[in-house]
Amino acid sequence: MKIVGYLFCIPYISIVFQDNIKKIIFCSLIFSMILLFPSCENDRGSETKTYAIMETELGEVMIMLYDDTPIHKANFIENVNKGLYNGVSFHRIIRDFMVQTGDPQSKADFEDGELLDYSLKAEILERYIHTAGKVGAARKPDDINPEKNSSASQFYIVTGKSVTYSELEATELALNNSRRAAIYDEFQNFEQDPYAEIDFETFLASKGYEDKEYYDQEKIRAYARKGGAPHLDFQYTIFGEIVKGMDIIQQIELIPTEGDRPAQIVRIHKVEILTGKQLKERSQES
Repeated sequence: MKIVGYLFCIPYISIVFQDNIKKIIFCSLIFSMILLFPSCENDRGSETKTYAIMETELGEVMIMLYDDTPIHKANFIENVNKGLYNGVSFHRIIRDFMVQTGDPQSKADFEDGELLDYSLKAEILERYIHTAGKVGAARKPDDINPEKNSSASQFYIVTGKSVTYSELEATELALNNSRRAAIYDEFQNFEQDPYAEIDFETFLASKGYEDKEYYDQEKIRAYARKGGAPHLDFQYTIFGEIVKGMDIIQQIELIPTEGDRPAQIVRIHKVEILTGKQLKERSQES
């Protein structure tokens, strides 16, 4: 299974960004990292949060699972409790993009019964973007999976690269063009009044359509500070983020590959689910 994150090639339809000051903000952030948003690592001690502790061959990685993607959270916890991830490898690596794992077939002692024959309903939330450290669910491409349903086991961790404002513009344009293209199909089948034909823009207005602003100043700042992979935004379910051990993920990212297959196998020994309260108690004991 491969992650597919390419933008669709559709006719160019220009959009205008209303807030031009965003360009100034983004450029200033590239040269000065003074404007920092609080890190989610500050939430690590919250007793109500849920964490997955992955023990890999290179060290420990901690994922905070999001509460507002409950289907993916529950499924991930179930997989952990079944031991599904024990022994899987990071089987796909693309430098400056992501590392992928969770495929039971990557185990040295794989058994057919470990393959999951279901998918998860997408939980794509616009508040989450693909900055470095985000954890998302892999899925099949749109042409055979238009609902964007997720793999039942495989997930990826974004490593990413520096992101320019023009890349965010291009992503936003492509997303709005996709929305327009869907309505254009409806327009093509629309029965026109031969004495009062309307053009596509008028048809859009009649539908109450407006281009969306996908990237507010907070998201722009986040990409300026962390980098990432914006071409995946709003197309895949993000269900968590790395709060400890991103340096381990970066080591894995640098492993030489043949295509996107790593030349060195790095395995996950085991995964443990803990609440913030349990983490706190464990730290106090040690």
